[in-house]
Amino acid sequence: MELTLLTLSKLLKMEIMSDKVIGAPYLKLNDKYIITEHFITKELEINNLETYEWQTLSNENITDYLILHSIGKIRE
Repeated sequence: MELTLLTLSKLLKMEIMSDKVIGAPYLKLNDKYIITEHFITKELEINNLETYEWQTLSNENITDYLILHSIGKIRE
């Protein structure tokens, strides 16, 4: 299965939210981190809303992020 924002939202049972300015879809992990899809490549990215840094999520490292989120290690 291809990992897209839609498939990830279904797996996590999270609603896809939308940015009010440009309508960009995202999944909110907490007040600091969101997951988005790159608008051209469609690759998943994790975005830090405080530093405006982002990192592409590969199939290998997305599991690590989600485990850290589920146990509360991604700090808000």
